[in-house]
Amino acid sequence: LGCDRILTSGRKPKAEQGAALIKQLIQQAGDRIAIMPGSGINEHNIAKIARETGAKEFHLSVRERVESNMIYRNPNLSMASTTITIDEYAQEITSALRVEKALKNLQQTD
Repeated sequence: LGCDRILTSGRKPKAEQGAALIKQLIQQAGDRIAIMPGSGINEHNIAKIARETGAKEFHLSVRERVESNMIYRNPNLSMASTTITIDEYAQEITSALRVEKALKNLQQTD
């Protein structure tokens, strides 16, 4: 199919729970295709998942909430659907500090 990698949680809600299957997939795939664990991976559990699976690539969530610079806010007017509850005055961005921590923790497994 032309795919270079497969993103998987090991058939579990979180990759940490599916580590055993992810390890099997990595062993079966060899150098043919990369198996990338994802779902629930962060700076706190990336090293454990790396040790348990042997994975070399990871899809992680290291977001931080940043408040909007918007000054005027009208509480009676929603910019989003009324059925979706999102914070219109903040956004989630990648946290450089959390990425650094994840890399540091991952390097300690080498």
